[in-house]
Amino acid sequence: GQCRLWLGPSSLAAKSMKYGLFAGVDFKVGDIIPSVELGIPFVDFFVESNKNSEYNKGMLDYLENQMWTADFAASKFEGNVSTSPYFPGVGALGNYHALVSNVDWQLASTLLREREDITEPGVPHLSRGAITSIYNVTMKATQPIPAGMELFPNFGDMWDKDEATPFQDKIDRKDFAEADQVLDRIIDFYDRFEAEMSDKLKEDMLDFMLDKILGSAGGKRAATIKSLIPENYKKLKAVKEAGGTYLYRNKNVLKKEKWLKKNAVCVDVMYPAKSTIPEAGYGAFASKDIAAGETISVIPTVLFGKKKLMNMYDIVVTPDEQGKPTNVYDKTRPRGQQIAINYAYGHPESSFLFLPMSPLVNFINHKSEANAKLQWSQHDTMYHDQATWDHTVEEVQNFKSNMVVFQIEATEDIKKGDEIFIDYGDEWVEAWSEYESMWESNYKGKPWPLKAEDVKVAFKDKPYPLTRESSSGVIPTGVETACYVKTKEVPDGAPSMTEDGTEKYVWNGPNEYKEYSAAYLTACELLEKSDDGEGSYVYTVLTKTVSKGKMYVAKVSGVPHVAVTVVDAPYAGDIHMKDAFRHPIVIPDDIFPQAWRDQR
Repeated sequence: GQCRLWLGPSSLAAKSMKYGLFAGVDFKVGDIIPSVELGIPFVDFFVESNKNSEYNKGMLDYLENQMWTADFAASKFEGNVSTSPYFPGVGALGNYHALVSNVDWQLASTLLREREDITEPGVPHLSRGAITSIYNVTMKATQPIPAGMELFPNFGDMWDKDEATPFQDKIDRKDFAEADQVLDRIIDFYDRFEAEMSDKLKEDMLDFMLDKILGSAGGKRAATIKSLIPENYKKLKAVKEAGGTYLYRNKNVLKKEKWLKKNAVCVDVMYPAKSTIPEAGYGAFASKDIAAGETISVIPTVLFGKKKLMNMYDIVVTPDEQGKPTNVYDKTRPRGQQIAINYAYGHPESSFLFLPMSPLVNFINHKSEANAKLQWSQHDTMYHDQATWDHTVEEVQNFKSNMVVFQIEATEDIKKGDEIFIDYGDEWVEAWSEYESMWESNYKGKPWPLKAEDVKVAFKDKPYPLTRESSSGVIPTGVETACYVKTKEVPDGAPSMTEDGTEKYVWNGPNEYKEYSAAYLTACELLEKSDDGEGSYVYTVLTKTVSKGKMYVAKVSGVPHVAVTVVDAPYAGDIHMKDAFRHPIVIPDDIFPQAWRDQR
């Protein structure tokens, strides 16, 4: 009955970090954070063509700061240049903290998930192209997280300051993380030998471990790490019980349950599952009884003040003013619109779009006889700033703050297990009806090209064809092989290059479920295959990795069947179908500000 996840004002005093997510219960290392999400890919979006004015550039820079790299969703194959996925929930509301990180992506849950049963292989479906293909996005705890602690994801090394800085009085999150690792080893030592040591010996051993061992092995940061660990061995477990060295020193960052109930809202009242509406994909279902008038979620949003920039075009490379090759749109060759439109709130008379940041709200589907409604947030601490209603779209966008906040409120009693619906608006209904008629005429009853997720199922327990065998049609057009590859050098004495000069390596992972990351996923050709002697297969492959515009090719042996997969080729996935459904969820007309109606 406890709320596991709360949304409230961030503990960080920064304009760009206005809201955050807080643990409502204790999480152990490895626990999954209860916000299973979808991902929304922005394909070839942050190109120079979209940054051709100061306003556009500022808007896209602001939006890009809300994105993750393609390695977090295996979405790097969606387009020809770049793909940046947007993840609501912890991905959008989890803030960067220089001193602590307590959650990180469980990438394997997305990369290795089973095929969704929303559609059938080779069969058209109304949802094809209208919903994202990125599901089951999860984060896990990387540190013990006590109830009341804000969630801070690992943003990667590029967000951290240079670790080579010589100044020992500057502490960063890596110092706390390393101090926690040292602390764990010391506690483990005492647990094993405590009964055999006197109090004096325990004190001496701690001095020895911190001064001699840590001092010689800890490098330039040894003094900093040592300063974070108590000099009294009796306090070591108290640090561990507090949640680690950071929380032991910063106990005030933990929010009490009373504070959460007053200042935050529980966002643990829904779960995603297959919708009761067949063409809708997934839906949001109540995980508890919800009374009429109760707030289901408060929804801070990411602002996007130029809807037409969601239009997509073919990419061409042209020189800029300095002669440098630049990716730009060919406006004579349109490619539809970004799928993000379908998950955004908007209005037909405005160029504004609002991307929801809150957990699970993007799973809420449309129904004219809805049991919930979208409205401005009236929460005491996370309310919508009504002063924005008097400003133009461009002025509000330039605030670059999450000051536009909605809420979804139950309009009738909703029982546990019921699907939650809102009314997407008359314009959306009309657009869907037109799309349905087009689909009936153009697609119903006709074959549909097999996609990567279909091919994965077919080759789950049998070998993939070699590249030279692909002409047989086993791997359909629009689907390409890819491999998860970490490498090591070939054994001593073995040739390190092929006759044509290609470097040779041996496969070295990923070996465990938790190690799988799209950072290791690369395009590959299958050159050789054989039985592995254990009922599966092993391959020699040619990997093709692009970095900074340059192609790197390597021959890798010993790649197991589980590390070989397939991906949709660029622009071959369902979301790129030429007449895919696109329409924002309509904000009710009676609450939409007049000053934002710049498209009348």
